[in-house]
Parts: sequence; structure tokens; C-alpha cells
Amino acid sequence: MKATIKLLAFSVILLAGCGKKAEQVSITSCWKTQAIENAAQETVKRVSANDKLCLREDSTFYYYLQLEMVYATGSWSLEDSVLILDYDYLPANWGVDTVLIKGTSLLNYKVNGSVVKRIGLSSTLTKGKSFPEIYASAKNISRKKRSYHIQHLSPDSLVFEEKGIRFKYTR
Repeated sequence: MKATIKLLAFSVILLAGCGKKAEQVSITSCWKTQAIENAAQETVKRVSANDKLCLREDSTFYYYLQLEMVYATGSWSLEDSVLILDYDYLPANWGVDTVLIKGTSLLNYKVNGSVVKRIGLSSTLTKGKSFPEIYASAKNISRKKRSYHIQHLSPDSLVFEEKGIRFKYTR
């Protein structure tokens, strides 16, 4: 009798599990940066409360780390469990408040009044041009691709790794 009840309970659980489809979780979102650590869980890059990675629906991305003055843009793709970021040579102005041109060759990207990136360029690329003109002329300069292996993706967290460095995010 007990064996029959156990078998019946197991069958119900098995059938209930077979009827469910695995939940698809979209990686497309703005993710809050929680930590960037090495294998020993030591901080590699400092993170502030405003730092984020945005993987947009149009396959473009941007991210910034205010305390480290890191800001990047480009396009992204997924191949199996690998997130590929194809970086712009010169970051666009997505996700930042302003891009100021100082003098004839220094670009300052600002978020919430703080500089998140400074880039010095040749004055022949910048002199007398607006930021959109500078960005357009730098668009064809070689780009860098990096591959990040996704360790975990759920509705509220994302973790990926590159060369022993782990990047942790929440929604």
C-alpha cells in the first residue's frame, strides 16, 4: 500500500514536471553592477551604486564604472552561453548625460555630474567638429571584441566570466 502511494506521488510529480517548459530569461536589460572579482573573490574594479551594464533590444550596449572612469559602448551578441561584446573605438553618447569637448582633443563623458571617461584624440579628428561628427568619423576605426562566458542567468541576476574575472549583476 505504501509503495503504491509513493509510486502515485512520484508519477504526479514527474507528470507535473514534464508539462512545464523551461522559463526563458532574457539577457536584454539594464543590469546593476554588483561586483567585479577574481577567482579569490577579491575586488578587481571598484563599483559604485550607479554603475550598470545595459544590453539593449537593438543589440547595442553601454556600461560604466564611475569610480574607475570606465565607459564603453558597442554591439552585443549571444552565441550559446557566450556574451560577445564588440566595442566601439570611440564610445557613443548612450547612457551618459553629456559629452564635453575640452580644448581641441579631449572628450569628457559625464554621468550624474561625474566624469566616467576621458579620451584624448588627435586634434585632426576633433578640431571644429561636434560630438556626432567626431563619433561618425571614428566609427570605422578598428574595434575590439571580447567574449564573456555566462555562468548564471536568472530573472534577477547575471554572472559572467572572462579570463578568471567574474562580473556580477542584478536587475
